[in-house]
Amino acid sequence: MLFSTDRHEPLIPIAWDEALARETIAQIASETEARFSPEALWPTHPNDSARSAPSFMLYWGACGVFWTLRCLQARGACRLRGDYAPFVDSLLEPNRKAMGHRGPSAFGSYLMGDTGIQLLRYWNEPSGERPTS
Repeated sequence: MLFSTDRHEPLIPIAWDEALARETIAQIASETEARFSPEALWPTHPNDSARSAPSFMLYWGACGVFWTLRCLQARGACRLRGDYAPFVDSLLEPNRKAMGHRGPSAFGSYLMGDTGIQLLRYWNEPSGERPTS
């Protein structure tokens, strides 16, 4: 079941409030940044504790969090305190290992492999060069 009354807030009819929405997004982004660690990235949610921490991929890992924070800032929804671009390159190798990919070649999957990480790398530092790692 997607909705469980003991785990979810009930839906209540409220009028749209752009200022409240922006404030809430900024608060979530701020709390997310506060939990960042250069070594451990972000903690794994308790309901996902069966997965190894940290996770690196776009789908449910650090790449996805980096991407989301950058996207929110690019759209004016928040102002980030940190610069996470220097951490993106460090996601490739541990993600390949975590996904069971063997060898030095690229692991081309958008959500779980190199592709999402490489696209975030390009977004941070656009160039005409093709990545080699």
